[in-house]
Amino acid sequence: MVDMRNTVHPVAKNPYAAVTNSDVIVSQSFDRGHTWSAPVALALAGDQWMPWGAYDTSGRLRIGTFDRQYDAANHKYDYSVATETGSGTLAFTTSKVSTVSSDPTTGDRWFARTVNPSFPFATSFIGDYSNIAALPSGGVAAYWTDLRETACFGSRCGQGEDAFFATSP
Repeated sequence: MVDMRNTVHPVAKNPYAAVTNSDVIVSQSFDRGHTWSAPVALALAGDQWMPWGAYDTSGRLRIGTFDRQYDAANHKYDYSVATETGSGTLAFTTSKVSTVSSDPTTGDRWFARTVNPSFPFATSFIGDYSNIAALPSGGVAAYWTDLRETACFGSRCGQGEDAFFATSP
């Protein structure tokens, strides 16, 4: 990502920190990529993955991500937007934009796998359709997929993926 000052910010997930704590990490360069700041992780509980970034009208980096910080068991996920507290600070606050948590550990209709009997019909796919975009108002528009809808095919019903949209100030 490149902001209006030509500052480069790669936004990625870090699957190497721990087996069950995938973090979103950010680094920045003020000299077109010649040198980089130390990577900074969004300091959130649980897993975060599939980040997408945009700069708002104030020059703050906004990151949309799938997020398990709201579930102590680290199973259910939501979609959150992290907002940089000031342009270039790499310090963030987060807000949940999804209104329903999804549980990928049980009941999936389309991509189900039962590898562990404790998690019957767990999903093997959590969508690849997520994004955020900066709005002229300074907020962001976000869209993501989750498992809140029921899908039936034949005699079996379960959770089906669908796309959802929200704005965040």
